[in-house]
Amino acid sequence: MKIAIFGASGRTGHFLMDMALQGGHDIVAFARRPENVSLSHERLTIIEGTVADRERIERAVEGADAVIELMGAVSEGTANIIAAMKKQGVRRLIAASALSVHDPKDRFQLGRQLLLAMVRLIIPRNVREVRRAAELIRASDLEWTLARIPVLTDRPGSLPKADYYGHGTVGTKLARADLATFLYDQLVETRFIRQAPAVSSGPSNNRL
Repeated sequence: MKIAIFGASGRTGHFLMDMALQGGHDIVAFARRPENVSLSHERLTIIEGTVADRERIERAVEGADAVIELMGAVSEGTANIIAAMKKQGVRRLIAASALSVHDPKDRFQLGRQLLLAMVRLIIPRNVREVRRAAELIRASDLEWTLARIPVLTDRPGSLPKADYYGHGTVGTKLARADLATFLYDQLVETRFIRQAPAVSSGPSNNRL
């Protein structure tokens, strides 16, 4: 499988690329700073670019079987990726979103509401951007999955849990290694196509 990864130079991107390369996949890593991509492999191609580089974004998704977006709260980049995928006939999009994005299946969860109130206060623009990006993805006709993520940590990976807020399954912390595992699993998993599950680490990694 050929996978285009946007935002590949971050810590989650490193975990994800390592998994995919070990799994025998070909990777196209799109990064604003290629020097931050610490991996080197014959099946890894690095494309330097920004969210505004439509030509380079299109080159990155050309021939891909799936696209994974890790850029976060950048709706312009999301719009350009969706446009490039449609032009190149790529259908599968797996995107990291945030707990500030709501879903009709959610119920009240105190920990989430406290975090959301703090995020709205500190980075309101990011909240607006990530919600706009989610709207663009949901409005597309792609085979998308939105992974709504809480507080990211660098703890060792455990087993990621995916459900909807307020159902007693997911918590408010997620190890980057677990996020990478969940995103990687979605390459073959069909349960969450056109769904926006919340993802967290298991209980031992999930304490506030």
